[in-house]
Amino acid sequence: MNHDGELWQEFADNGEAISGAGFAKPEFMNHAKLCASSHIWLWRKVTGGGIKVLIQLRSKDKTNWPHYWDISVAGHINLHETPLDAAERETYEEVGLKISRNKLHYIFSDRYRDKLYRELRHVFLYEIISKETEFKFNDGEVERLEWVSIDKLKKWVDNPSDFTEKLVPENIFYYPQLFAYIENASRKEQN
Repeated sequence: MNHDGELWQEFADNGEAISGAGFAKPEFMNHAKLCASSHIWLWRKVTGGGIKVLIQLRSKDKTNWPHYWDISVAGHINLHETPLDAAERETYEEVGLKISRNKLHYIFSDRYRDKLYRELRHVFLYEIISKETEFKFNDGEVERLEWVSIDKLKKWVDNPSDFTEKLVPENIFYYPQLFAYIENASRKEQN
């Protein structure tokens, strides 16, 4: 959430943070500056060998994509933060979960451009071991969480019109990379 007084870190086109360059959200509008975010996909193995991922229903009060299903947790990188710092902070702010940065697995980065701003997105996986993990909605950005099978999410991505609820759209490369990395991580955990 962009809290009052919070400054987002500005990045150069090569992906490097610009030292001391932090600006409020409006400064990134109209593609004038490049901001960055951390996306954290929480996942777990289920009995029988399946995989589930946690998705969030964005609050109806969100400016972008209100009441759409989205990534487990995501947020912009603040001034002087690293992508890992932002991942830890956002996971706690949005779902009340304290995560260990040494268990965060970086999987890829991509560039995103929408009608408002340009963004460098860093995508991470985080495995949830306990089925009893308790989540809390700390900042009003998340309305609900749901564990869905990776197979259901694949169908939702491939055939969004088959579903009554909406999923935030991503570029054509985002989800295939995500699915490949989650399935690979699950296989590694089995060995």
